[in-house]
Amino acid sequence: MRFGMKLAITVLLVSACVSVNIYFPAAAMNRAADKIIDDIEGPDKSPTPPAGQPAQPKSDQPAKPSSAAPAAWRVVAVGPAIVEAAEMDLNISTPAIRAVRESLRARYQQLLPYFENGVVGTTNTGLIGVRDASSLALKDKATVNGLVEQQNKDLRTLYEEIVKANKLDRSAAPEVQRIFANRWRERAKPGRWIQNDTGQWVQK
Repeated sequence: MRFGMKLAITVLLVSACVSVNIYFPAAAMNRAADKIIDDIEGPDKSPTPPAGQPAQPKSDQPAKPSSAAPAAWRVVAVGPAIVEAAEMDLNISTPAIRAVRESLRARYQQLLPYFENGVVGTTNTGLIGVRDASSLALKDKATVNGLVEQQNKDLRTLYEEIVKANKLDRSAAPEVQRIFANRWRERAKPGRWIQNDTGQWVQK
């Protein structure tokens, strides 16, 4: 009986100093965003990787973690010691993600003239928006609005599917969209219009 009590107390003490934290894979998400932007818009001749981030690997398939490192983004802290999560690539090549990437790429070609003449631009929410359609005929305005609506629908689907494919918590969806919003704007070509964080349109 006395042994059982000691064991229970030991378990409680160990549990008290062990915490499990799930870290959002921000670095991997930045790399995934760059790959998808390259796929949809074509590679940037002078890419702007996030500060401190390594060069982008070419494969869309997630890299296998080292056998000596954790296989997920869970970090177990025992007292002051922290085991760093393995550096991984995200899965952005499921059938659903490939399908939506193809749809985005095809529609981007239709939207390209409107990006170049400033009618549409990249928003601060990872979507696209109509900036100034005053120069367009009524028929062309309807066309642009339809393209923008469909493109944004696909972009939202893309972000949702990335969360699903990588088994991230649903609460991670806003962070996924935020990272993509930053990368779309940072990777926007000179002359394009983007929204800054306050929602104002500025030209790169």
